[in-house]
Amino acid sequence: MDLLINRLKNLGLTDIPACKSKNLDAYFCQWEEQQTPLFYRRLVDQNHVISLEYSVLKSQLTSELKSAVNKESIAHQLMFVFILAQLLEYINYFYLKTPKEVRRFRQDQDCYLSWLKKWDYGWEEPEKKKKLKGGKLAVSSKIRELTSTVNWPRLLLIRIKRVLDVLTTVIESNKAFTRFVFIMDKFSNPVLPYLAWAFYVPRLMTNLFLCFKHVFPGFWMSEEEKSLGWAFRLKTQLKRRWFELANDSVWLTIGVINCFILVGALAPVAAYLTVALYTFDVLLAGIRAYIEMSRLKHLKSQYAEIIKATASEDQHEIKAYQASLNARIKYERLRLGLSVATTSSLLLTMCLTLPFFAAINPVIPLIGVILVVAVSIVSYALGKYFERYKPDDKISAFKKSKEVGRVSQKGIFARSPKHQPLLRSRSENDLKTETDIEVRWGME
Repeated sequence: MDLLINRLKNLGLTDIPACKSKNLDAYFCQWEEQQTPLFYRRLVDQNHVISLEYSVLKSQLTSELKSAVNKESIAHQLMFVFILAQLLEYINYFYLKTPKEVRRFRQDQDCYLSWLKKWDYGWEEPEKKKKLKGGKLAVSSKIRELTSTVNWPRLLLIRIKRVLDVLTTVIESNKAFTRFVFIMDKFSNPVLPYLAWAFYVPRLMTNLFLCFKHVFPGFWMSEEEKSLGWAFRLKTQLKRRWFELANDSVWLTIGVINCFILVGALAPVAAYLTVALYTFDVLLAGIRAYIEMSRLKHLKSQYAEIIKATASEDQHEIKAYQASLNARIKYERLRLGLSVATTSSLLLTMCLTLPFFAAINPVIPLIGVILVVAVSIVSYALGKYFERYKPDDKISAFKKSKEVGRVSQKGIFARSPKHQPLLRSRSENDLKTETDIEVRWGME
């Protein structure tokens, strides 16, 4: 379990003293209570990295629980992920105000404790935590999930409609087909131009509202979050929402311009503006891929440094983690690479639909719009196919595994005296404040 201390030091928490007690959970609990707000400020700043590492650790633990090998190592990992889950719950509860994540970390902790209890490890069951009011998903989470679910069918509908429109210019002699498209246009044309930009309004407004709520102090903000300072809170929110804010604001703006300004004689200009928008999409996808892959590579390099400083007989856990991390890197490379490849392909095919090519030969735009639909379908199918490479981190599915036996009662797994859980219990005022905020302001 010295691995935990080493990892937190690598995250910048260099003021952690060496653990002299075999009972790490009690030691860590006492140490956590003594920390200053600067400690949690660092944790909030590193939240993305810690959450990523936690997810990889869960994948590793899930894999080892399925095979039920090396019970001692599994128990060590349970202790590690339990403490990380408590740290993440703490910062999401008091600083980031995300009940969805708090619920997830609490469920995970219950699972870890059920295993430790099954092994007769003497760790006292933590005090029952009060439930967060509201549904399982807050409004912002529902909007984000609905936007993601509806986006692909919306794009496919718009792109198929564009194929039909271009097709009418090529086969004008087919009166029945032309009549069909004309009737369809009577119903779709008053709707689709507005749908092109209105689709982004709910998610953009939600993200802007949440940025405002977390940046500007008020009765809705906890003292812990206020202590971070407005500039730090703004940076934290932009780290979490920059992609959606950039994507939605630009697409909304261009959609409004195309809908209300670039009409009639100016309609050809809208085509060039749309191609510029796809260029922006390629740039955005590339930046996102670079940032996310950089986090993974940085995490990989940190563990490479740890393993160099670790004796060969103690490297088993780290090597197992590195294997899980490599699997995660493989999946993210496929996922992010597909995103960049899709946006780049769409940009190239959209160029074929420009009025310039229509003046040369009307078949060229037809080829372009057909390729746009084909790229959309292939991209969607590949995305579903790549999901099979996603590491399984559904740790909550393995409650009270019957395959895992007793763990040695020596060392860190010896029965320990009763102590309070790492995450200190909330006061009634804390709970009231948080639940009020969730109901009134739609916590994430």
